[in-house]
Amino acid sequence: MRFTLMLLTMFCLAAGVGAADEAKAAKPDPAVVKAKINKLAEDQKTTAKAMHNLRIKLIKTDPELKKLHDSIMAMHRELALKMSANKDMRKLIIKFEDNEKEIENLKKSIGKK
Repeated sequence: MRFTLMLLTMFCLAAGVGAADEAKAAKPDPAVVKAKINKLAEDQKTTAKAMHNLRIKLIKTDPELKKLHDSIMAMHRELALKMSANKDMRKLIIKFEDNEKEIENLKKSIGKK
């Protein structure tokens, strides 16, 4: 029994060391990883655009989805109006708009769009 436990322990230790060695040896090349990341990011952009186009098509062609979308948009407009009526929100909106105007003026002053 002791011998079996000792063999089992040695086997587990050997397997653990082997797995650690494999993990160290399998470290990927950063350039390959960056290229894969760039490819996946580009694929994500393409997929997101396809999803957006399909959503638009589905809303236009499915009466139930169109009705639901119209309802959501109406609620969104109502929410925006009520939030904009809040005094603190109005101050923040004005500050944001003022900053945006200043950014545009500064960009124009250096010939940037």
